[in-house]
Amino acid sequence: MYVLFKTGMRISEFTGLTLSDLDMKNRTINIDHQLQKKGTLVYIDTTKTYAGKRVIPMTDGVYEACLLYTSDAAD
Repeated sequence: MYVLFKTGMRISEFTGLTLSDLDMKNRTINIDHQLQKKGTLVYIDTTKTYAGKRVIPMTDGVYEACLLYTSDAAD
């Protein structure tokens, strides 16, 4: 929830994130796809509009939250 509030990402964008979307060195998040659901089908799709594709800078708090995800993935 913290990352959603601090970045302004849509829920579908957040749930579609992969570790490759997190640039921890440059402290940015790449948004160019989202998780979609139609009935029981769940799939990754492009953002709704071209303007939806963007790179979001990480605040210190968002960076710290993302470290929790990336350190878990490395274990």
